[in-house]
Amino acid sequence: MSYRQRFRSGITLVELLVVIAILALLLAMLLPAIMKLRQFADMQEDREQLRVLGHAWIAYAQAHQGHAVPIKTSDPFDRWIHKLSGYGDITNYLVSPGDPLKKQRNDYMEQNPGRYCSSFVLNPYFSSVIKSSTTGKQFSCDRISDCTSLSTAIAILPVSPKSGVPGPGYISPQGWTVPPLNLAWIRTTGTLGIQPDRFTATTNEATPGIASYFYADGHVGTMTADMIKQWVDKGKNFLIPLQ
Repeated sequence: MSYRQRFRSGITLVELLVVIAILALLLAMLLPAIMKLRQFADMQEDREQLRVLGHAWIAYAQAHQGHAVPIKTSDPFDRWIHKLSGYGDITNYLVSPGDPLKKQRNDYMEQNPGRYCSSFVLNPYFSSVIKSSTTGKQFSCDRISDCTSLSTAIAILPVSPKSGVPGPGYISPQGWTVPPLNLAWIRTTGTLGIQPDRFTATTNEATPGIASYFYADGHVGTMTADMIKQWVDKGKNFLIPLQ
């Protein structure tokens, strides 16, 4: 066999570069699909976490004549997480994979045994008596059974990462839609607000974000951030169960 024949039997640098280019192209084509599958798995985990927390929320109410767990107490570390822990093993379901502060929340709980923080928060309209300051009309449900439409009433929702770690443990939706309405969305997603775009709908950043919510009848549903923003921009407080 000649030297030229031996050389031709190997792979040339050009051929190697072509193979690398093809592999890079295939990876670029597959990466969005891989990211989408990863996000889908994270969303499913997030929904399962909501189910666990939600079923504990319902179990607590059933054991307390229909009254939902209070979100605030005199002890700043004795919040709803501690109370619900007696009605289900919820401590491993507190931090969502879609939470930007998931590492910080896990680190906080590891460094502070017995103290908890969560990627989720309760709807205060089930946890305390809330009335109109002008008309005295009650917006909240003293008992879950007082809610006229459990299937549309949100009980647990994603808390804004802007609330910090461990966070206050509650939200203040009563002030989201007060004038001026051009600041309503900033309030809704800011400190003491929520994260309605916990997940992106697709890999396209221009696509509206989505998040999952636990409803008072026991199901988990998903809504887009755009849908919630439309309500907020119009001054509608979508967390009021009696409307």
